[in-house]
Amino acid sequence: MECPTAICLEPLMTMSHNLPPGFPLKLLKWFCRPKYHSDIEGDLLELFDRRAESYGLRTAKWLLLKDVLLLFRPGIIRTFNIKFRFMLKENLKIAGRQMFKNKVFTAINLAGLTVGMATALLILIWAQNEWSFDRFYPNANNLYRIICHWEGEGEHLTLPTIPIRLRDLAGKEIPEIEDFFIMYPGNDNPLVKTSNNQTFEEGDLAYISDNWLDEFSYQVVLGSKEAFRANKFGVALTEERARKFFGDSNPLGKTLEIYANNYTVELVLKDNPANSSFQQKVFLPLRSYWPYRITYEEELRSSNYKFVAFFRAPEEIDQKKIEAQLSVLMSQVDQNKPTSASIFALTDMRFQRSINHDVFKHQNRSSVNIFALIGLIILAVALLNYVNLSTATINKRIQEIGIRKVVGASFRNIFSQILTEVTIVSTLSFLLALAAVFFFLPFLADHMDLALRLDLRNGHIWLLFGCLLGLSIIVAALYPALLHAEVGPIQIMRSGDSAGKGALIRKVLVIGQFTAAIVVLISTAVVYQQLRFIQSKDVGYDREQVMSLRLKFTAGDNYRENADRFVLLKNELELMTEIKSIAITDRSIADISNRNSGSLSWEGKPADESIIVVQLKADEDLNAVFDFEMIGGRWFSSDNTSDRNNIIINESAVREFNIPEPVVGRASRFQGREGQIIGVVKDFIFADLHQEIEPLVIYHNRGIGQFLLAQIQGDNISNTITQVESKFKQFFPDKPFEYTFLDDTFQQMHQADIKMGLLLRIFTGIIIFVSCLGLLGLTIFDAQRRGKEIAIRKVLGAGIPNILGLLSKQYIILVGLAFLIAAPVTIYFVQNWLENFAYHINLSWWIFVIPGFVAILISLVVMSFHSFKAALVNPVDELRH
Repeated sequence: MECPTAICLEPLMTMSHNLPPGFPLKLLKWFCRPKYHSDIEGDLLELFDRRAESYGLRTAKWLLLKDVLLLFRPGIIRTFNIKFRFMLKENLKIAGRQMFKNKVFTAINLAGLTVGMATALLILIWAQNEWSFDRFYPNANNLYRIICHWEGEGEHLTLPTIPIRLRDLAGKEIPEIEDFFIMYPGNDNPLVKTSNNQTFEEGDLAYISDNWLDEFSYQVVLGSKEAFRANKFGVALTEERARKFFGDSNPLGKTLEIYANNYTVELVLKDNPANSSFQQKVFLPLRSYWPYRITYEEELRSSNYKFVAFFRAPEEIDQKKIEAQLSVLMSQVDQNKPTSASIFALTDMRFQRSINHDVFKHQNRSSVNIFALIGLIILAVALLNYVNLSTATINKRIQEIGIRKVVGASFRNIFSQILTEVTIVSTLSFLLALAAVFFFLPFLADHMDLALRLDLRNGHIWLLFGCLLGLSIIVAALYPALLHAEVGPIQIMRSGDSAGKGALIRKVLVIGQFTAAIVVLISTAVVYQQLRFIQSKDVGYDREQVMSLRLKFTAGDNYRENADRFVLLKNELELMTEIKSIAITDRSIADISNRNSGSLSWEGKPADESIIVVQLKADEDLNAVFDFEMIGGRWFSSDNTSDRNNIIINESAVREFNIPEPVVGRASRFQGREGQIIGVVKDFIFADLHQEIEPLVIYHNRGIGQFLLAQIQGDNISNTITQVESKFKQFFPDKPFEYTFLDDTFQQMHQADIKMGLLLRIFTGIIIFVSCLGLLGLTIFDAQRRGKEIAIRKVLGAGIPNILGLLSKQYIILVGLAFLIAAPVTIYFVQNWLENFAYHINLSWWIFVIPGFVAILISLVVMSFHSFKAALVNPVDELRH
């Protein structure tokens, strides 16, 4: 039976159940030897079909293209006709001669393109990893996450967790939800004791539901998921954690003591890639969480927001409808607070920025896009250099091109010759750039904490490589090749010089590349000033030489006994002359993140007003450590027992909640304690500078807390720390000694901004280096082209300053114009960036003028390097030639 033409395929095509892309197969047919073609194409189509079933059609298409490109090698490439081979051979020979003849320009082009390509590749690989976060899971488009929201007076909180009861209700009431899977993150960094009595602090532990590992496609290395699910006290480890706990020995069947329970290792999993949000390393069955802490029935009755929740649903769902249904259910679960729920796709989770204290790391989409743009700008600057030098040096090849045209060379011959030269330079630069990427990638991943992964099996990486190399060849070749090929022999006979051709384009390109360089330079200056502002910002208390010592409470501890011993440790440390003052709190003062909803009330508070406050438990000595400024009232007193029920609030609480005067002495209730507001403390910063100061309630801790905050005096800090550790081990021999200084904590909170500043400085250096390479090349060309003019001027009495001005003047003007364009563009971008900070610098004129002056000064130094050399040339030698 004859099939309709519209649906017939070539015989080999019918082997594939999925239609492969046509371009790779056409490319294969073009270069592959005919006797190998049928077999190779058949194998590729079979492999394509299997990949399409395993990884999806899109991934299979990119892998097919990669395989075809890798087949382009001797032994498989077919024999081309004699004319083509002769032309290619001649083009390669002429290109080699030209590159060797113009060694300086070749070196400049190679250096500029290599640096530009390497930087662009590194940035774009990082950006591609960020854009691809969590998208590689087979069912990524069907997975959604639930988050909750609290609406309080003057504040909206987005919580990363849900109460467990919402899972049970939603599974019954919402038919679109096919399956629920939840995780309880172990956010208290428990101690893990191995069977060989080694103890480790574990910060990446999680309780997970039985279906968690299947839904997120964890790959098994040792053991089985069934054994892990069958054992209530089984534990699953990633390969990295298994090596850390047990070395190279087989971990299966060995025990780990966690939360005073013995867990048996039943499963070892492959580490998740860097572009996965799920970086937990130790997994415990969720059902082992109950009834160890509370029973499951008690958990259902509570409204504790503990559990990270995902669900699977059809890819196309009515998101607004499901959110409305979840919000109705949330009002049943937590009737005391104005709460709601929302959902978003797993593929969007990486760029969610409004979630408070999430267990997963998030990224700013704008930052990724900006850095990707910077990478493309650096590449563009490198390509502009190449185009500039190619158009500038046309005069050096004008006679060669003219003679070739006179003897019959066509436009196509000239064009292919220039294209061959550009392809060689671009390919060499690309290979050098790839070597640099492989060298620097591990360094950036480790030291900059970037999600970098170069997976050569990923079709998108090969697409990136192909696009970058193709773009470089096309952009760098198209205009210079057309410009060279357009030169006619009659034009050459008349003028013998075509140096002026493309002069306007060269000026525009110089302005363009220096505009980009100055934009990045000014942006770096603004970021640097903002980071200095962060480090020197008055936070409202003295954080110099304040040590924060943390006591780890873990499940199985006698909480009250440890708290009492912590107080005894404080009393012991107070006797040290090196410690000026010391206090106990439940949080580090630099990062208070514990919030409370609905517990605070005061005399005259409207009954229907819902408020959210940040809370801090502290003793009476905290003010002695930090010397807070009191707006009214007083601090807690050790002599006043009623202070254990009293509270202190900050200015923001008074202002946002409109508490009427007199505030001090007004009756209050907080955490079930009946007391009064005894003081109002001046606002101080207790979070990073991206956030406004929130309403804060400080209440007495009654001697219970996890942090000792000690102000150290004297210069021998290391000796003081040694003494503190010795005393700590006397009271807590089995506990880790964990301390930090508030300055370091404050810096760590702004680590992302600090890294951004460092990266910008690196990129600034690169873009200025590449721009100056081009400027140096143009200066060398100008000095060579105007050699006789310079010699005549020197004979007529021109000095070295005159020659320097002659060669530098036009380029200094161009750099000045670039600054005038760059300044307003930069103002727009940096103002938007500064708006991310609640506290930031004010933009001053000198932040823009100084970088512009620096750019002009660097340009002048670069140009003077060769201009000075040209000015010293003997005019007699130049005129003789």
